[in-house]
Amino acid sequence: MANEQLQDKIGLQEAEAHLNRKVLEKERQENLRLQQIIDDLEKKNLSILRREDTMRDDNENLQLAIRSLKARLEEAECKNQKKDLAAENLAERLKEAERENREMKRQQLDKEQATRKCQSEGIELQRRFRQMGDQLERVQKENEMMKCDLQEKTELLRRRDQREGRMRNACRS
Repeated sequence: MANEQLQDKIGLQEAEAHLNRKVLEKERQENLRLQQIIDDLEKKNLSILRREDTMRDDNENLQLAIRSLKARLEEAECKNQKKDLAAENLAERLKEAERENREMKRQQLDKEQATRKCQSEGIELQRRFRQMGDQLERVQKENEMMKCDLQEKTELLRRRDQREGRMRNACRS
């Protein structure tokens, strides 16, 4: 009878250890998956930031080119009225540069919007990660409570076995 109880006790401990290993493995897998998502979002965000820097540089270069074209146009008009055709050409180039500038600004706004979206997704992932951490903490507390309960039951079984052993010894005597 004591051997059966010992076997029951061992079985319970093995089941608890197996359950704990399963829970830990699931938590590890989920943490790895979340870390991969976070890494991917950080890479995307970094790529977007690099593109934004490039767009800003291009925009500044276009603004410098526009200023330069305006200055050259004014010079041409002051020096020689006969160069109207060249001035019209420069004006057309200026308009094209301004169109490109507007397009670059629009693209920059699109990139900034994409960045904000990525940031909000990152915040949402962080919130979900915290929730999963809270869930992990609850599961660990439940495991601890189950462990304490199992220890109490084990102690009760041990005491009962001792009482039964003493009663058997007393009966033999």
